[in-house]
Amino acid sequence: MHLQTVFKGLSLTRLLEEIDRREYFWIVKRLSGNDTGLTGAHQVGLYLPRSYFERTFPEINTQVKS
Repeated sequence: MHLQTVFKGLSLTRLLEEIDRREYFWIVKRLSGNDTGLTGAHQVGLYLPRSYFERTFPEINTQVKS
């Protein structure tokens, strides 16, 4: 069954409750002007802090700590 079919017509609150109940991983981020290109800056694109990736995906953290 496709997720689109399962979640169609749900409010945002109910959608997030369903996602949480099913133990999916999800993240909510308020988009900044830089994320959307609104500011005209050269760094257009979604920004997520490095610490987020280090905690969420430890297997891709290749930095060696001494």
